[in-house]
Amino acid sequence: MKFGNLAKAIACIFAPLPAFAQLPLTVDQSIVNLGELQLDLSLAYANTTTDQLLIGQPIYVQTGPTSFVELPSLLGTASIDSDAIVSTIQLRTGISANLEAYVRGSYANTWQRSMVQETPVKFSQSGPVDTWMGIGYKAQQDAEGPGIFLFSEVAAYEKINFEHVSLNSALVGGTIFKAVDPAVFSVTASYRRGRNTTVNDQRYRPGSLIHVQTMLGLAMNEQVSVSLGTQWINSTPSTFENRPRDVRRTRTDLLLGVTYGFKAGDWIGFSILSNISGQYGSQLKLNWSTPI
Repeated sequence: MKFGNLAKAIACIFAPLPAFAQLPLTVDQSIVNLGELQLDLSLAYANTTTDQLLIGQPIYVQTGPTSFVELPSLLGTASIDSDAIVSTIQLRTGISANLEAYVRGSYANTWQRSMVQETPVKFSQSGPVDTWMGIGYKAQQDAEGPGIFLFSEVAAYEKINFEHVSLNSALVGGTIFKAVDPAVFSVTASYRRGRNTTVNDQRYRPGSLIHVQTMLGLAMNEQVSVSLGTQWINSTPSTFENRPRDVRRTRTDLLLGVTYGFKAGDWIGFSILSNISGQYGSQLKLNWSTPI
């Protein structure tokens, strides 16, 4: 089995967003070539049924290995069933042999239903939720030891409590991987935090997000690969006027995926995320990446 096809397929298992929070396209070519463009599309569906949802507890929809869209929830304490569909588009370009830049935007549709004191309550909204700009750096090739990728991004636009803010959140992280034909092992970690600002004339301090993901990818043949992994997330609540909207929460998820590669840089993937530590529901995601 050719290792280039192995790595190319495994690269696409769990979405290309951001570019360096994935496995390499090939051992020797892990980022977009200088002057070339890569289009990444993602469609994610999330379903959550939660009892005793606290006031303002956000719903996170994962659009990539380290990218999360934060959606508002119904206010109050009740049993709430939520559905969300998030469409994401990303464009990447190579700046040098080891450096690429990307921009990513997401649009969300959400529906929430609740029964409060025998009265049904419904909530729905749609619209753009965030836009991120980032860079990724290939720090070390797999042949020189574990492959290492580093990435950093900033939110050019995001919606907080139904109000738009700019340049308020940032994320840093990295991926370490090792290929042992026909398998690729990887660990990705990231940290997301925002600065204090004013939202709806109130002092707002955003919460933080720590994310750790471990993945095992296996090539079934020259075009098809599958992946299995877990991820752990630690989120701290945001505050308005020094009043927290939630408590610190942790969660553990199981990740499954399959990818079909058409040719170098052109592939389609389907993945499933299921929470195994609480009532955070499940997510389905379809990804397509192609050079343009």
